[in-house]
Amino acid sequence: MERTATTGYDPRGDGNATLRALADALAEKQDAVLGGFVDVLAKLRVGRIEQADLDATVAKREDLLGTAEVDAARLPGYALNVLTGEPNLTIDEHRAELKAINLADLHEVAGEVMGSALLMVPRGLTADWAGFVAAPTHSTEILEGTGYSAKEGNAALRIGVDGVTLLQSDKPLTVRYADCAAMLTWPDGARQLIGADAIVLHIEPTMFHLHPAALPVIDAQVPADRHISMPARTPDEIPQPSAPEKPARAPGDRPWWEVAMIVVSGVAVLVAGAVSLLVTYVMVAAGTEPGEEWLWGVVVAGWLLTVILALPIVLLWRRRR
Repeated sequence: MERTATTGYDPRGDGNATLRALADALAEKQDAVLGGFVDVLAKLRVGRIEQADLDATVAKREDLLGTAEVDAARLPGYALNVLTGEPNLTIDEHRAELKAINLADLHEVAGEVMGSALLMVPRGLTADWAGFVAAPTHSTEILEGTGYSAKEGNAALRIGVDGVTLLQSDKPLTVRYADCAAMLTWPDGARQLIGADAIVLHIEPTMFHLHPAALPVIDAQVPADRHISMPARTPDEIPQPSAPEKPARAPGDRPWWEVAMIVVSGVAVLVAGAVSLLVTYVMVAAGTEPGEEWLWGVVVAGWLLTVILALPIVLLWRRRR
């Protein structure tokens, strides 16, 4: 049923580590795989762990420690320990620790993992039947504070003495300063508050009509040990409000100079056209005497002038359509 099954172990540098477990499956098998995955977690939580599984895992790890590439494989972890002050064990010390692991140790770790685990399930499925509670996607609490409207859309930001609320349609996001697990800060002023309930509230100063003192209020209220400085962003990475579109003018809403040009050109076209038409009629009706052929050049010039005088009217009309 599974297409992929992987695990991961990432030390954090504080004596703890992040554990990952992934089970992927075809769409029609996802429900069954989710049930099997939860069953495995339940067995670990109650201590139903087989000694044979532990022995096989320890043996596989010892084989890895005996390879020629083990030192190269340990290099990233070694560097992390140096940076964070964690001890670096020798190969023999690693082997000794592996041999000392027992089922009781695994049960203790499994209980700690299940107490802080976050389960992600495929879209359309839930795990509430297994005792998991869905992480909130929006807040039920809206705090009082100074409001700042968004430069686009109907969103609004409230910055108060207790926390921050982002109002957007019917799904507000609220993070109290006291419950802020971490706040990411960028040099350009952007802030991202992460609540203990997994609510993430992102603030882009370029997208709100913020008072200059608004962000310092947030920085001062969130405990300093929760601040995480982020690297500077390039200008292209900083969102900007869209340029306002110029409203289309109504067909009759013309500037005065356009109206004047159309009127003047219209009168000139009528005069030039009338004169050209009259001369053409006389030339055709009366005919021309020898030596008067040049008068036809005058007729052509008159009609050409009429067309030229009509061009501003045509161009202005096409531009306004």
